[in-house]
Amino acid sequence: MGTSDDGLTWRVNPKSLTSRKMSYLDPTGIPTGVDRFLVYYAKAPNVLGDREYVLEQATLRVGAKANKPCKTKKKKKKKKKC
Repeated sequence: MGTSDDGLTWRVNPKSLTSRKMSYLDPTGIPTGVDRFLVYYAKAPNVLGDREYVLEQATLRVGAKANKPCKTKKKKKKKKKC
C-alpha cells in the first residue's frame, strides 16, 4: 500500500494487504460518509488459465480513524404486548 500527499512522491509499504493466493480486479468505491467507502471488487484464485471470479464487497475507512474498529449499532428488542 502506498500513500502520498501530492500524488508525485509516494511512501510505499512493501507488505501486501491481500493474499498472493487470490487475484483481485476492478475495485469500485462509493462514498458512504466522510471517511468511508463501500468497495466492490472481483476475486478469484490466483492460478494460470480460466478463473471464476466472484463479486465481493467491503468497507474501506481512510484517515486517522482507519485502524479503529467500526462501531455497530445494537438492535433494540421490541417489548411484547400482552
